[in-house]
Amino acid sequence: MLRPSQHMTINETSGFNNDFLSRLQKDFNGTFPFLKIEFPAQSRPNILYTDGAPLKIEFDQEKTVAEVEKEILQVFGIGVKIFRRSANVWVETSLTSDWTLQRQNKQGELITNLFPESKPNK
Repeated sequence: MLRPSQHMTINETSGFNNDFLSRLQKDFNGTFPFLKIEFPAQSRPNILYTDGAPLKIEFDQEKTVAEVEKEILQVFGIGVKIFRRSANVWVETSLTSDWTLQRQNKQGELITNLFPESKPNK
C-alpha cells in the first residue's frame, strides 16, 4: 500500500505508441494492484508524438478516478476507464469516480480478500 507521500509519475519525452500504453497500464497496476486502466478501442491512437517537451502525469493516491481520467485525456489525448478488482471480476468505477485512487484500491483489496481463492478475469 502506498504511503501518503507516494505517487507514480509517468514522464514521456519521445514519441510513444502501444508499448507506452502497455507500460502505463503495467506501472499503474503495480502501484495500485486492485485497479487497472483500460483504453477503449475508439480512443487508442495508432501512435502519438510529442514536440520534444516532456509529457508528465502523476498518479497521486489522493486524486480521484475522475481527476486521473481527465488528466490522462488532457496530457496524452487518450480516453481511459479505470476498473477496480472485486473478487474475480473487474468493475468499472464510473459510479464511484469521486473516490480517490487510494479508496478505490483499498475497497478492491477488501472485497478481493473476502474471496482469496478468486483470481481476476483479465
